[in-house]
Amino acid sequence: MAANKNIYDKIIWPCELSGDVKQAIAANALCVEACRESPLESRLNDGLIHIASGILTPCMLTQGVRTVTGVVLGKGCWLGNTGLNDSPHPHMQFEVVESLTAIFIPKADCQKAAKKYVETYKWLWHVSVDISARWLQAQVITGESIMTRLVYILLDIAAHQGSNQQCTFPINLSQFQLSNMTGISRSRVNEALKELERTHQIKVNRSHIQITDFDALGKRLDGFDLTFRDPRKLF
Repeated sequence: MAANKNIYDKIIWPCELSGDVKQAIAANALCVEACRESPLESRLNDGLIHIASGILTPCMLTQGVRTVTGVVLGKGCWLGNTGLNDSPHPHMQFEVVESLTAIFIPKADCQKAAKKYVETYKWLWHVSVDISARWLQAQVITGESIMTRLVYILLDIAAHQGSNQQCTFPINLSQFQLSNMTGISRSRVNEALKELERTHQIKVNRSHIQITDFDALGKRLDGFDLTFRDPRKLF
């Protein structure tokens, strides 16, 4: 069965794969679009999600509904259970940062492709390495200060946007969303944003945040463990 050509062309594969393997994996892939609210949470246990465009921040909720600092996913990123088993995925809430186009690939199709083509496991390994690095870094950052957590997620979003010192894009986020992404109360988020604005590193508008000094903002992450992912390297 040939994959839908329009959907097939939207997928950014993380490694070299044969055409037959790609066709088998994406045979019944579905395209999902979202502007502000994501309909993807319910699909996490049923397959893999690929971000074709836009920016999504899944936030893991631990016992007591405490948020682990979310990971930032942009174009080309993947999310889901790469083990293809029936283990339940941790409960998450999603924040859509920029209008999203995502590709959902059913677990059954991944399992079918893996039985027929051993090359499928190469794809799953590459996806797993990227997902693991992002979540491991999120776990590390969660243990740091409020300011560090906030600066990290702002820089990671900016990196996915393609912003840099010469050209910056507005980050369309509310303080409520930032609170959800970081597990920090809205009042503490507000305090940290005011401090960053006072030192001319960001500018806070009603509907968005603009980074005004990447160098100064990036230096706030100096000395912290960014082994798994350092968004500053992407600028």
